[in-house]
Amino acid sequence: MQLILWRHASANSFNGYDRMLDPTGHKQAAQGGQWLATHYPNLPILTSMARRAIETAAHYPFPSEAVAALNPGKATMSVYDFLVARGESDLIAVGHLPWIGQLGAHLLRTGGYYPFNHGMVLVFASDDGENWQLCDSFQPQPVTG
Repeated sequence: MQLILWRHASANSFNGYDRMLDPTGHKQAAQGGQWLATHYPNLPILTSMARRAIETAAHYPFPSEAVAALNPGKATMSVYDFLVARGESDLIAVGHLPWIGQLGAHLLRTGGYYPFNHGMVLVFASDDGENWQLCDSFQPQPVTG
C-alpha cells in the first residue's frame, strides 16, 4: 500500500473553510498536481471539505472526493483509521496541519511532528499496513504570487 499525503497549498489569510488558495498556492498546487500525475497517475484522491484543500486537489487531473474525515482539526489517529479502512492499495489524501504532520511522524514511528510545508507531498509505502517507509517526496519550487 502507498499512502500519499499532500498538504494543501498556500491560502489567503481569511479564517475558516472558505479560505481560497492565493496565487502562490495555485502555482504550488499546479506543480504538485503535475508531479503526482506523472509519478502516481489515476489514483483515488481524497480531500477535506475545506475550499483550499479542494482547490489543491483540483490540480491533480483525476477526480477527487471531499470527505469530512480529513477536515481541519480531526484527530490524527481517526484520519489514519479512516484512510486505512478505505481498503485502497494506493491513495492520495490532501490535508491540513496539524494532523498531516502528526500522521507523517506516526507512519515513520518518530513521534511528534513531521515538518510539512505548503504544497508538499510525502509518499509512504507499507507491505503490511503496519511498518511504513518514506519512499518519495515532492516540494514545490519557490514561487511568488
